[in-house]
Amino acid sequence: GVREAWLRYSNLGIAGLGIQVGRQVLAYGDQRMLGGANWNVTGLSFDGVVVKYDSRHFASDAMLVRGTSKDGGANGITSETAAFDDSYLAGLYNTLKSDIVVVDVYALGLFRHLAPESVAGTTALSASAQQSNLYTFGARFTNRTAANKLPAGNKWDITLEAAIQAGNAPDVYYTNASGAVVSNSRTYNGRFFFAQMGYKVIDQMRLGAHIYYSPGTAD
Repeated sequence: GVREAWLRYSNLGIAGLGIQVGRQVLAYGDQRMLGGANWNVTGLSFDGVVVKYDSRHFASDAMLVRGTSKDGGANGITSETAAFDDSYLAGLYNTLKSDIVVVDVYALGLFRHLAPESVAGTTALSASAQQSNLYTFGARFTNRTAANKLPAGNKWDITLEAAIQAGNAPDVYYTNASGAVVSNSRTYNGRFFFAQMGYKVIDQMRLGAHIYYSPGTAD
């Protein structure tokens, strides 16, 4: 399959404003929310359009894309040769840049048309697909200002990132105590926090520690 195949036009009449169209990897920040998943055999890529603006102190990407790969096959791998119908990602990823810190602020929406889920052992379902909307809002702070690396001469690095999620999930169908198949409407309500600090002993050695907190969603 094709991992990347895109065209970029970098002169839309405003300095720093361009557009990229085609199959492309979306990788931002530390790639916790959007990344290439290069540890995977196929990785992740998307079909769509990204409008890009970049200047010395500010960058912004506005995207509307469709995913082309996901987990779920043998050993968690599926082919990336076909796009997934009725599954779209739209979002805005903004970056404020300085010589001291970088601050990312993002808003992402994942919109899918999915069949309702059923618990094993229940009656087969004939319900039509439902809309699933997942919204993510987050921010990231780091002093790794040299292409996400420490500037020359700096020893300590710190990164903080936090996000919340909300939206509606497809219903779950299950058999209740009376033997009837009923549905349970669900919503997304998640959050996470990440903090990391490290010290560069020498250029080839760094000591660090991090904490990660994510309680998930009640549904």
